[in-house]
Amino acid sequence: MKPALFFGEYTANGQRFRRIAQQRCWDLARMSGRRQDEDGELEDDWMESPVLLLENGTAGRFWLDNGISPQREGEYVSSYAPDPLTKRMFLDTGNTALPALAKRYLGEAVVRYERTG
Repeated sequence: MKPALFFGEYTANGQRFRRIAQQRCWDLARMSGRRQDEDGELEDDWMESPVLLLENGTAGRFWLDNGISPQREGEYVSSYAPDPLTKRMFLDTGNTALPALAKRYLGEAVVRYERTG
């Protein structure tokens, strides 16, 4: 798993975005999906939504803004808070091994991070 940055300062569609946080992170799984709005309805736009482990110990599915481009390779940008790790976060809910796999990878990543930190 390669370290990356989270959040940043960008210009997209003529708008300026202020950096509010930046942390190293580890990419546990790559996927795309549609977020649910406040009413539980799926939004129209598909978004890249990797499962990331941040250096502060937070892990979850992050929803990356389509209109904001990262400035550097391996960088992720999102204005959304992460969704916690649950079985429903995976696209293929028929595969019951996915939550166990994510937990195993998360455990390995935490051990790796603590030993190198």
